[in-house]
Amino acid sequence: MTERARQPERLDDLTVSGPELERTLHELSRLNAWLGNAKAVVRAVRTAVGDAQEVHIVDVGCGAGDVLQALGEALCLDGRTVRLTGFDGNPSTVAFAQAQLPSATFQVADVMDPDFRIPTCDVMVSSHFLYHLSDEEAAEFITRNTPLVRREIVVSELVRSRLANLGFSCLSMALRTSPWVRADGHLAIQRAWTQAELQAAMAGVPGASVHRMGLFRQLLRVVGTLPT
Repeated sequence: MTERARQPERLDDLTVSGPELERTLHELSRLNAWLGNAKAVVRAVRTAVGDAQEVHIVDVGCGAGDVLQALGEALCLDGRTVRLTGFDGNPSTVAFAQAQLPSATFQVADVMDPDFRIPTCDVMVSSHFLYHLSDEEAAEFITRNTPLVRREIVVSELVRSRLANLGFSCLSMALRTSPWVRADGHLAIQRAWTQAELQAAMAGVPGASVHRMGLFRQLLRVVGTLPT
């Protein structure tokens, strides 16, 4: 695992649909909850928004919408008015997310397209999306969207290591995940950056910092430049 893997995951096929996809999205939501993804993003976003009472959050590569749901619940408990927008490339995934979280707005978009731009927002989040890009593409994606964000970009990414790969094997067996989820999960770890690699990839992005979050996870945080 000295270099990032490049093979696509099965979930990267934007034409997959049906009950198996829905089961996979449910499993991934449960697995990511165990791995602390939503909690880490919620903590970072709460810090980023400060005392703002009206907050618009955009999730790029939103999947099942579980992170947006956690953010909406947490920020509403804080007494804030929250608007949630999610983008994903698979129409079936977007339909699934919309059914799970009707209060949010989900849209189909090719988020890998260099012409893709998020709408203006207070915070942009993403989970396990950025590693689909090369170092150069990832830095360009962040730089391109930073001017559209008032507060902060919060990106939750996996960490590539043999220990993380082994830990995922044990957890996926304990949770009895499907072969699809196990295969894609291992490949996702193999495609991820180490912390040093992500720091190097973001070295030219103003206001960017990378923070290690336990065994599996790291957070990329970038200060937005859109005036508040």
